[in-house]
Amino acid sequence: MSEILAELRRVFDGAVKDPDGYRIAYGYDSTEKNYLVVKRTIIHSFVVGYVPGAKDLAILEVSGEPGEIEAAEPLYVTASTLRSAKKDLQRRYVIRTTDGDKVRFTVLPTVPRLLQAAYVLGVEQRDEAAAFAEYFDTLR
Repeated sequence: MSEILAELRRVFDGAVKDPDGYRIAYGYDSTEKNYLVVKRTIIHSFVVGYVPGAKDLAILEVSGEPGEIEAAEPLYVTASTLRSAKKDLQRRYVIRTTDGDKVRFTVLPTVPRLLQAAYVLGVEQRDEAAAFAEYFDTLR
């Protein structure tokens, strides 16, 4: 497990109630805002925790540099609150809840250096990305 992924695990365990049984994967999404003179890209980073064999997820938005990563409040998704789980045209995972929450993210096995320059954490997670892709197929 990479150092950054180990740190994300510690942050996840500290923010989520009953973290045992969750596997995690790192995901990110970018949003572009076009203004008259400039285009701005905003990166959102997530730790996506899931329980294999169940439709239970805990999704945390995280921010900060490695060594100083902090988490926001987790979004819990259960079988009863999951409205839809699908991939969009850009192959991003999109999860919607019955409460109106929507989370969109990409999980890559290895984050390329170009994306790391854009404030995406440099995570190496080949096994985690493959396991999450298999799990996500069970949600649909």
